Amino acid sequence: MKVYCPMPHHILKKHWRVPMWHTDGSYVVCVDKNYTRKFTDETLPIFIRMKLPFAKARSDHGEPTGYEIVDTWAITDPELYICPEDMKDLENIAWQVSPSLYIIVLHETDLNSLRGERLTKDKHDTRSKSKTQSKENLGFTRLLSFLPSNWRLW
Repeated sequence: MKVYCPMPHHILKKHWRVPMWHTDGSYVVCVDKNYTRKFTDETLPIFIRMKLPFAKARSDHGEPTGYEIVDTWAITDPELYICPEDMKDLENIAWQVSPSLYIIVLHETDLNSLRGERLTKDKHDTRSKSKTQSKENLGFTRLLSFLPSNWRLW
C-alpha cells in the first residue's frame, strides 16, 4: 500500500483532501507524510463515517471484496487529489478513486484530532486558567496579610 499525505483543499479554506484505504474491513487514513491511523467500522470517527456513503453512492467502483487491491501505483499523486468531472458536486465532501481508495475532505480541526494534536489552545486550557487565578489570589492574600486575623472585611 502506497502511503500518501493530505493535501490542502483548493477551494475550501482550512480543509484538507485526505487519502483513505478500505481493505479487509479496516480503514487506513493517511493523516500526514508517512503517518497513518487504522480504524475498524466501530472505531471510524463520525466525521469520516458520515461522508463515506456519498463517495460510495456515486462511484463506478464496486465494494472491495476480501483481498482485492487495485493497482494504485498507476495512480499518480496529482490525479489522486482531483475529483472526477462526474462527481464535481462531491468535491467538498468525498469521492472514491478506486474500489479501495477514497479521498475524504476534512476540516483541519478533524485532521488534527486524527494526528493526535490537542483541539484546545492554551488560552482555553483550564490548567492555564487555574494557574492565572492562583497568582491573582496570591496577590489578594498578600494585600490582606497586614490585617489581624480576627478582623473582618464585611
